[in-house]
Amino acid sequence: MKSLVEVSRRVSAVAAVLFLKRPEGYLPDITLGVTEETARKLRFAATEPFTQRLLTPRRTLALGQGVALTRCLGPKADPEDHRYMKRLIMVPATFRAQEGYLLLSFALESVSSIEKLLGKLLVQ
Repeated sequence: MKSLVEVSRRVSAVAAVLFLKRPEGYLPDITLGVTEETARKLRFAATEPFTQRLLTPRRTLALGQGVALTRCLGPKADPEDHRYMKRLIMVPATFRAQEGYLLLSFALESVSSIEKLLGKLLVQ
């Protein structure tokens, strides 16, 4: 939890979710700044197109619109969280030798350059 707080602070994220890969898909392991409903619903089944096209090949997602407007993420987030999820980034991560993903969301209408943001994420 301490690492997630530190990373989200570095990039001024209002919420962060660490997903770990399980046989059934990517499930939240640690959440910060999202409602319990979002923490419960925000999971990606192994069979979902989103998982197969983005997460399995370990791609990065930078979303420049509100989460509420996306078909794959909007229904998985509590409407209370939508107003704080104006922009988000999902990056492949490894946590305790397990494959995962880190989702960071931002309340601002714009986020500084992706390169600058990724540079702040480097954690040893």
